[in-house]
Order: sequence, then C-alpha cells, then structure tokens
Amino acid sequence: MKSLLSGIIGIILVFLAANSMAEAECGPMTTGHNLLSCIESSDPEFYGYGLGFISGVTFAYRSMYDGVLKPEKICIPKGVKIKEVKLVVQDYLSNHPHKLDEPPWILISEAVKEAFRCY
Repeated sequence: MKSLLSGIIGIILVFLAANSMAEAECGPMTTGHNLLSCIESSDPEFYGYGLGFISGVTFAYRSMYDGVLKPEKICIPKGVKIKEVKLVVQDYLSNHPHKLDEPPWILISEAVKEAFRCY
C-alpha cells in the first residue's frame, strides 16, 4: 500500500514539475524561444497566450502606421486571419533559430515585414 501511494505521489510530482516547466518555457514573453514554445503548445491556454501576443504586436504595428508614427510599412492584405499571421511567425522563428534570443515583438515585426512586403 505504501509503495502504491509513493508511486502515485511520484507521478503527481513529475506531472506538476513537467507542467511548470512547460509554463516557464512559454512565459514570460521575453524571447523568441518563449513565443515559439507558446504557439507550438498543445495547451490551449499557452497557445492562446502566444496567439494573443502576435495579435497584439500586429495590431499595434498597424495602428502605428495608420497613426502619427510612421515605422516601416507593412501590407497585410485585408482578410488575412491572425492564425495565418501566426503561421508566418512560426515559420520565421523555425527558420531563424539563431535569432530566438531576441525580443519576440522584434521577431514578429521582422516576420510580418518579410512575409507581407509592400510593393
């Protein structure tokens, strides 16, 4: 009985440690590593956190361009869904592993500028 109880407690501790490790990899959103971990997560909460971050950066970038500030122009076609932008960002991060230590908002901007160039 004691060995069964010890086994169950061990399994619970391993699960909790693995869960907190996954959480630590996904956040806080300080590097491309964190962002990639979130958007590749099977956990809906982590996935949503990553998708929300991409959405926020993309929206802020569009707003700056439409407002007074004029950063380099991006041309995301109307009708492009945030999940499509997420795929662009995910692909960029996967293809540029040497940049994953950079801040994620910079990486998102670079990915979006590369994918949606203005002509």
